[in-house]
Amino acid sequence: MEVTEFIDLVCFFNQLNVFEEDITSNEQRANGQLVLRVTYKYNDQTFVTQPLYYRSIAVIEGIFKKDETLSYFGTDVYWLDIEQHDWPQPSGKSDLETIVISEISDPDNIEFITFLKLLANNSKTGHIQKITEESRSGQYHHNLENNNHWHDLVSLIKTYIDAKGQEIDKKHFSRLVFNWAGDKNTTRERATLTNKAFRCDRSLIDTLKKNI
Repeated sequence: MEVTEFIDLVCFFNQLNVFEEDITSNEQRANGQLVLRVTYKYNDQTFVTQPLYYRSIAVIEGIFKKDETLSYFGTDVYWLDIEQHDWPQPSGKSDLETIVISEISDPDNIEFITFLKLLANNSKTGHIQKITEESRSGQYHHNLENNNHWHDLVSLIKTYIDAKGQEIDKKHFSRLVFNWAGDKNTTRERATLTNKAFRCDRSLIDTLKKNI
């Protein structure tokens, strides 16, 4: 990537802010859920999401090295609730625009939908996709965007920009999944995005830090 293009991406994220509102009911919290409503602010535009659902990994199956992940973060870890958001799909069926964006935004909010496509889209030209594209193999496809809530990815990128690419607090990784490994013939398991909980390769994060 050219330096000028990368600088343009950094400028975009510097102008974008996200704000969370916890709208979890007592019943949902008792079931290990976390529900947020998120406001995106970009320049003079403001967009508010539909309810976004997470679930504590302590109460669900299909987590790669669950004990190591919980021990590393030392607190409750909430990931995308795939019972509420059926976003992770095989590469041939993954559709960010139809499956994911349609649940983040009201389908009638064309301006918000257009903005979300600036973050990620099926053509892989979104700003989240472009700023993390180095060391991100084609096989990895949409895994970052269809396994995670997008404002958490935005927050991680913005935190690295503010830190000038240095190490950041591990809390910024706690809600983020690397991918959902496996297929119909193997056990499907989700793994944390950080490479600090256990030894693994997360070169797209290392490259992002280096580029910043």
